[in-house]
Amino acid sequence: MALMFMTLLETDPGNPGIPRMMEYLSKNYRHDAWYSTQDNAFTLLAFGKAARMASATKVTGTISVGGEKFAYAGGTQRIDLAPYGKTLTISLQGTGRVYYSISLEGIRTDGNVRMEDRNLQIRREFLNRSGSVVDIANVRQNDLLVVRLTLTSSVDKLAYVAISDLLPAGFEIENPRITETTSYPFIQTPATPDYMDIRDDRMLLYTTFRGGKRQQQFYYAVRAVTPGTFVLPPVNAEAMYDANYSSTSGLGSVRIVR
Repeated sequence: MALMFMTLLETDPGNPGIPRMMEYLSKNYRHDAWYSTQDNAFTLLAFGKAARMASATKVTGTISVGGEKFAYAGGTQRIDLAPYGKTLTISLQGTGRVYYSISLEGIRTDGNVRMEDRNLQIRREFLNRSGSVVDIANVRQNDLLVVRLTLTSSVDKLAYVAISDLLPAGFEIENPRITETTSYPFIQTPATPDYMDIRDDRMLLYTTFRGGKRQQQFYYAVRAVTPGTFVLPPVNAEAMYDANYSSTSGLGSVRIVR
């Protein structure tokens, strides 16, 4: 990657892949990996070349967002932008090259969530005490349900995977630590999370794939306590330090009858 980065700086300095290569290399060097002398040499040469090009840049300009304008005076600058739905324009003057990135955060107002699997798959099932799948469109008040979370990875080694399972408003967590010793014979080999965080409205699990296994199953119990129709939030899993591994699924609704 460092060789490709260095070659592109010489032959195609405007290539849009250059910022991605810089990000990839810098992220890898933040980890505890021990790289070879050759790896280090080519990476330092590439970043040195990029640094020399950046130091020769003499650019100023203006960033316009809606009716607001922000002055750019060169170098590294962070600008806090206001809400969504506005056109953003960057106008620069001078010589050299400037890289920019836009980071977005927020909660969708329409409630839509993209369901997708990226090298990771998380699936949620609601079971009764016999292990049969329950129709969540017709759950009786005070019913006890067993939640099964099945996490599947495309690789057999993946660290720091976080699972976030948000509950519909009518459910409460009953028993967060169901194991093979619990009186549910259909639960045979449940996985044990590295850490479990139990909250009023969600179950948070943290796990790691190791030892060649690519699938883990976690169980906990919830009770239907409040009659009504509620949004069933999706369950999400993601590698905390690698955005290439994530999965979101299971958005729907739950109906609890008296």
